[in-house]
Amino acid sequence: FVLQCSAALTDPDELLTILLDRFGLVEYFGFKDPRREEEEEEEDAKDIPVSAKTSISEDCLILIAAILSERARLGLSDRDCIHQEITARLCVKPHSHSQLTDSICRRWHEHDEFESVLNEASHYEEPKSEKMEQGKYRLKVDEGFRYDSFLVHVLVRSFNHGDYEAALEQAKMDEKSRNTSDPPAPAEKRRLLLHLPDTFKGIYRLLQSPILHHILHLVLLRAVRHRSVFSTSIQ
Repeated sequence: FVLQCSAALTDPDELLTILLDRFGLVEYFGFKDPRREEEEEEEDAKDIPVSAKTSISEDCLILIAAILSERARLGLSDRDCIHQEITARLCVKPHSHSQLTDSICRRWHEHDEFESVLNEASHYEEPKSEKMEQGKYRLKVDEGFRYDSFLVHVLVRSFNHGDYEAALEQAKMDEKSRNTSDPPAPAEKRRLLLHLPDTFKGIYRLLQSPILHHILHLVLLRAVRHRSVFSTSIQ
């Protein structure tokens, strides 16, 4: 939330430069750090493996995605936050009740509205055999449901890469199973970012930053050239 306040008030290029500096990625993304001598830069480049820089880059990009997409303190009601947390888990795979409460923070799973939101967002499936101790809650996917914003939430919540890839695969399967012969109505078009309060709309300026455009171009270029080096989420 503090970073979102900073993004709303600070020049976006300045904020991104600070973030790159804190992650040690200024030179990695092709920017010049005036505080370092050329010999030091070359030595640093030799000492840090590419795989390590890739992981650090991924963490930095996920933080930027979180600044742009998180709405827990920017207008979402408690009910909306609970729905987002439940849906993000069920995007990955069906969960039992105990699995959901173990993976969702106490603030939400002990909330008075947790059970009603769970029933609204999912279908309960009875145990299929006597060996299965609990039934599973499966994500309720109707015609108006879109995975996009929830996939971003899966990523910024730092679930492991296997969870993100499973959610992405599930989204692709559900999209294929729908009738795609008719184009979606304007109101149903994909929306990655939820609405921001007017006070915080300065956060959107990050999307127009030449520095961010340069970073994303370089990441995509490297992903195409060296696909084996980059994980699925950073691609």
